[in-house]
Amino acid sequence: MAKKAIIAGAVLSLPVLFMNAETKVYTSDDLVHEIHVSANGKYVVMGDYEQNLSFIWNAGTPDKISPLPGDVVAYDVANDGTIVGYIKQTGGLYRPCVMENGEWQMLPCHAAVSNAAEANCITPDGKIIAGTQFINDPTSEIKGRYYPCIWEKEDNGKWKLTSYTDIPLPDHQGFLTKCLYVNGDDIVIGGRLYCGIGSEVPALIINGELTFWNKVDTYSEALIYNGKYGAYDENGKQYFTDDPNDPNIFYYEYASVDGYHDGETGEYFEGEFSSVDPQGNFYGYRSRVFNVKEDGSGDLVNGATIYNFATGEWIDDTNYTNFAIGLSNAGIVFPMGDKVLVDGVEHKATEKFQFGVDRIFTSVRSISADGKVIGANIAEVHEGTGQLQYFPLIIVLDEPIVAGIDTIVSENGVSIIVSEGRIDVAGTEDMTVFNLNGGIVSKDSTSHVAPGVYVVKAGDTTRKVLVK
Repeated sequence: MAKKAIIAGAVLSLPVLFMNAETKVYTSDDLVHEIHVSANGKYVVMGDYEQNLSFIWNAGTPDKISPLPGDVVAYDVANDGTIVGYIKQTGGLYRPCVMENGEWQMLPCHAAVSNAAEANCITPDGKIIAGTQFINDPTSEIKGRYYPCIWEKEDNGKWKLTSYTDIPLPDHQGFLTKCLYVNGDDIVIGGRLYCGIGSEVPALIINGELTFWNKVDTYSEALIYNGKYGAYDENGKQYFTDDPNDPNIFYYEYASVDGYHDGETGEYFEGEFSSVDPQGNFYGYRSRVFNVKEDGSGDLVNGATIYNFATGEWIDDTNYTNFAIGLSNAGIVFPMGDKVLVDGVEHKATEKFQFGVDRIFTSVRSISADGKVIGANIAEVHEGTGQLQYFPLIIVLDEPIVAGIDTIVSENGVSIIVSEGRIDVAGTEDMTVFNLNGGIVSKDSTSHVAPGVYVVKAGDTTRKVLVK
């Protein structure tokens, strides 16, 4: 992908439809933080982690937002309506759960899991779930760390847990799962890695291995005053000594990230991958440091970022704090607030999509694969506390964002997405694209093809499609 392919002059971009006179919006007075749209746009789940309440919206009954049973926070939903999240149990324990056929069931946990474990995201076909578990570890300063994990659905309908507890994590809180991308044999979890003294950086778990792009060093230095070593005796009384081998010498713990002394000036690295689109572009934010000096000082710069998994290229933009989500095959990116970038040009989302809100538009959080259904948060200030309260906003466009895109979803959760010059398949690894003579054109999940008519076999689904 060219460096500017997503947010400026998108080479793969298609014509974008914005004359949506029939755009509809749905909201409620229910407080929610999380809001996620299924890839096919049929379902939207919402969860509030302060009240442990969740809700669901169904495109078949769009005027109704229904509560989900139990003390549950819903995080994500598959094309067939399978929901994942966590349930609050007696004693303040939080455990991962999945709702299938209208009933919650607990997902298996690692034997050393402590008080918290969550199921955070699910693939469109409902076969792989990614999550986070807090694992007991007495060697950690906080006696444990958050580790990523996945659950895979077996042929008997049970969920098999793989805990990535052997990943070497910095001596900090660990890794928090935020998004999931599956492409062929690659299972990629995007999220936030805690490191240094108090820093957070974007990171990936690729087939069980940690990848991040910052160099983290930890070290300690002795307390020295007027040429002598500071020490504390068994009673906690401070004294100073000339003996560098005195076992009571006090050592300060330091950490550096990319050579920058973490937190010494009150500033820390910030970053995470918040979401990923079907083409493997991870959206989020990160800090970068420039002009690092020998004393560990430097210029820490924050901004929004996009990382392309296939090419390894980054797009950074310090004009925005975060890129919440996007559709790279349409040149669309949503920063925080009432904003949308179209081929790098900023617009007000409410004006481009022609809808109004009676609360503060804070962020687009999720979007269907064709861009027709958008999940967002709106907010208002609580008169008593002065804090923002967040509510759901579901935006349904009259047409998909990308002109000419045709999404076909079968009963078993397979998606076939046809756009200009390409065919994308999600929900199965068993896919073949044939020409009309029966010849095999491609077996890849993304096929770049010449204009024409093709037959796509994806799992148990077979469709004839027209590519322009």
